[in-house]
Amino acid sequence: MDTLRLVLRAACSVHLLAAWLGGTLAVAACESDLSGDFSGLPCDENGKCVRGYECRAGVCVRAGDPGAGVLCREGETVCDGECVVLTERPDHCGGCGATCTAPPHGHAGCANGKCVFGCAPGFEPCGSFCVHVDADPKNCGGCGERCPTVPNGAAVCESGTCGIECSEGFELCDGECVDVLSDPRHCGECDARCPLGKVCSRGRCSDTCTGSATNCSGECVDLDASLAHCGECGRACTAPENGKAVCADGACEIVCNEGFERCGDRCADVSGDPEHCGACDRACAAQLHGEAVCEGGECTITCKPGFAKCGSSCVDTESNPLHCGACNRRCDDGEVCSDGKCAAQCPEPLGRCDGACVDLARDPAHCGECGRSCPVV
Repeated sequence: MDTLRLVLRAACSVHLLAAWLGGTLAVAACESDLSGDFSGLPCDENGKCVRGYECRAGVCVRAGDPGAGVLCREGETVCDGECVVLTERPDHCGGCGATCTAPPHGHAGCANGKCVFGCAPGFEPCGSFCVHVDADPKNCGGCGERCPTVPNGAAVCESGTCGIECSEGFELCDGECVDVLSDPRHCGECDARCPLGKVCSRGRCSDTCTGSATNCSGECVDLDASLAHCGECGRACTAPENGKAVCADGACEIVCNEGFERCGDRCADVSGDPEHCGACDRACAAQLHGEAVCEGGECTITCKPGFAKCGSSCVDTESNPLHCGACNRRCDDGEVCSDGKCAAQCPEPLGRCDGACVDLARDPAHCGECGRSCPVV
């Protein structure tokens, strides 16, 4: 019997038993009479393997093992049962499961094992975001180029150039939003200045204010409704972004544009504002190496270039000892992570910081010594 077992084992290994007994019978014989590890042996001509194994790409592998039996070319790694190039796959960038993220209006990419992102047409990268430099008053004409705000109006950006949109009842005169019905410098129209000692009442220069209007430095105003003098002279109502200011019965109020909700003194888009995500004052948590993002009223994260998403964290799989070479691949106690591999110590000239190998001369998070962060400017 032992001799027969050896013959059967050899026959299965070299694929001869199928010639003796036929493919199906050969599989049954191998299943009932052989034991051991058959990983890597060729399947029979019917694509069958012994019990506990399955045929994948012509090779027998253990059933349920996603990576077993996957033969990859040089430069490829098995991730979730498929061969991937870790230097270019945004869903496995630098390590298995390390996912690249992108900000709104952007798309994720992987270059040389580091996460990058690109922006949709009409948008440009600005830090960790994609901004519309032709229309965004916070980044008008370029990243960080903020348009100035003015009383009684709102900053706008058109074709990359800053402009001003005056509130209802005001006109733009010399870069200011003024009420030509009461402003003595622009009484009735821009640059129509009243003589010294005169006031502007209902768009005309006069000796005194008429009716219940109050004289505020030459302006005849209704303190119950004036945005520049609400309730008393000199108390101006300020319009928020995405909304307008009103003076009602001498008290300043704000009215938000359609699609925005009032959150304190702001008008917020609760579907996309990380400080008011889904509801007022529901802030998304700040992220190390990433930005808090609100999409559809739900908090998520966008990792900074060079970092990938592992679970809810932004990590560098080349140096993070908890995600070394792949998400959740933890180095042993005392080991460090260098170039995505666990090692006993860091190679020169790198230093060790919390199990990671870092360049203390260049790393802004560990500048000169572990934990010394460079200020953000």
